[in-house]
Amino acid sequence: MKFTLKQINKIINGKLHGNGNLLITGVSSIENSKKGDITFIKDERFVDKILKTEASAIVVHRAIEQTKKPLIIVSHPFLAFIELLKLISDQKQSQPRIIHQTATVAKTASLGNEISIGANVVIDENTKIGNNVTIRPNAFIGKNCNIGDCSTIYPNVTI
Repeated sequence: MKFTLKQINKIINGKLHGNGNLLITGVSSIENSKKGDITFIKDERFVDKILKTEASAIVVHRAIEQTKKPLIIVSHPFLAFIELLKLISDQKQSQPRIIHQTATVAKTASLGNEISIGANVVIDENTKIGNNVTIRPNAFIGKNCNIGDCSTIYPNVTI
């Protein structure tokens, strides 16, 4: 896993405070974090743990003035962290730059790096597929679509 804090902020739809170019290489609990990790605190009871954590960034519910660490502020840190874990899980299941032999990709389609396109997928003309995208079997992506980075299209979905 390698994401910038800016990419993670976009995924969980938060408000970033700090260096958006910081590279995050793992996720962990606040107690077991290390440099490069992102973690979260659920509510006020855990604010004191921010001062002790080794994590490089933290997902929180409000600005925490006692720390200089980069923060992503969201309404529900626990739910945002679950979304991030889902993304990481999906990435680990995919196989980088694999296009199944039964997939049909238009010549005018643009494909990003580290993508996985499953069996019987159709990608129509002038469609752009971003980086780190997984498209599961039997999905159909029509003309002129734009699938953003780090997306997963599930089986039998039509766009």
